[in-house]
Amino acid sequence: MKSTGSESLTFLNTRIMENPYRLTERVVYLMVFLMMLSCDGSKEGKLSRSSGKTAEILVVTDNGEQWDGEVGDSIRSCLQGDYALLPQSEPMFELAHIPISNFTGTKMFRSHHSILIAEIDDSILRPLVEAKKDYWARPQTVIRLASPTDTGLVRILNDYREGISDQFIKSERERLQEIFGNFGDHKLGQKVREAFGFYLTIPKGFYLASEGREFMWIRQETEHHSQGLIIYAYDYTDTSAFHPERIIAFRNAITREHIPGPSANSYMTVSDEVVGPEFQAVDFNGIYAMRASGLWKVVGDFMGGPFLSYTMVNEKNDKVITLDVYVYAPNAPKRDLLMQLDAIAYSLKFN
Repeated sequence: MKSTGSESLTFLNTRIMENPYRLTERVVYLMVFLMMLSCDGSKEGKLSRSSGKTAEILVVTDNGEQWDGEVGDSIRSCLQGDYALLPQSEPMFELAHIPISNFTGTKMFRSHHSILIAEIDDSILRPLVEAKKDYWARPQTVIRLASPTDTGLVRILNDYREGISDQFIKSERERLQEIFGNFGDHKLGQKVREAFGFYLTIPKGFYLASEGREFMWIRQETEHHSQGLIIYAYDYTDTSAFHPERIIAFRNAITREHIPGPSANSYMTVSDEVVGPEFQAVDFNGIYAMRASGLWKVVGDFMGGPFLSYTMVNEKNDKVITLDVYVYAPNAPKRDLLMQLDAIAYSLKFN
């Protein structure tokens, strides 16, 4: 597949690697991330709205043989691993595949919000990865992998797998935030600001279930599922606020007091019977935070589901802030619901 002309897959000024096989995982991720910060300014304001389902990636390859062979297997391994710590197995992304002839033959497919292009051409001098935001539509993330051989492309996928998947997750989060911003409950966002000193973009349909001193419980209830956002704060004293044991103990104390179950004397707590929660230090909108992900249950009842939390410090008032989100959707997929809540959490903006 050749890459020439303005209608081709050429991404100007975005080559980000010369020899990927000598790069560490951290460097690879950083380079991909930095390249995503640039967009095609010449097209800004002229782009159509992107399309596609939540967590769906359009994968473009030269032909069906590549998709059915080692290249396709590597792409699926990179992007369709289990979404972390859900009660049932669900892939990180849904993949829709089309050959390059269909992709270049009509502009319809170029409006998809997430596109991965795998290009194999013996005229390519060296393997490369290119990334672009808002290239054919907005919001949109396009990542192009190119190599002279199938083996080289597979090696790129192996080296870049974390950076590629993280970028598509970040892109999906930003897309959801933009959608929520168009239908946001600004009064509820303002109540959060008044209570905690930061604003959240919360879509309509959520409501304030209860509040107290440095505590707020926001939820959405439908016939089929429940989504909740728990916010709480306390005075920062030392770095033990980021210790996993402290985070879980504090969460359990808060949910026991404020998040009742449907039965008398029932309450929410962290479940560690099947698998314990996982912890990771993350960059949360430029703020150091400890991310916890795991499963919750209701003591005294049979409810349960996944949760995510982010614990950070507001240095302006020396307060530890925790944003905790959870999903209850018995016998139903939960990935998209959790992604929506994660996008709400990441919309945080301090005053």
